[in-house]
Amino acid sequence: MSLARLKEALNRAVTRGLVTVDVASEVHIPLKARKAERKTKEVVQPRNASEVGAFVAAMKSDRLFAPLLLSLMGLRMAGERALPLPSLVREALRTFRATQAVDAWRRVRGTRAAGMCSWMNLGAR
Repeated sequence: MSLARLKEALNRAVTRGLVTVDVASEVHIPLKARKAERKTKEVVQPRNASEVGAFVAAMKSDRLFAPLLLSLMGLRMAGERALPLPSLVREALRTFRATQAVDAWRRVRGTRAAGMCSWMNLGAR
């Protein structure tokens, strides 16, 4: 992600009340850096259906299968029309939630667990 896109995302987050301060508002991107980024920007081709199918099949047994499936779907900005989740994704999310609950129970042995994070291998408290 470019610096300009990051600043734009933070501005939107402030506007929507998701964050209170845009920490990048005082950051100035030097002209030389902006030009260099434009010159080196490489066009990334989207994956075709067979590549996506191979990825999904290979990741099916991974603990983070549900978040990986969501990453393939693409995201909409908050407030836009909701799309129904495909049954494969819905079932993967249910399995993921159950896995997180088991992990939390194993880690804290019955004490109240705080929210789990998907980005860590065993979640975080």
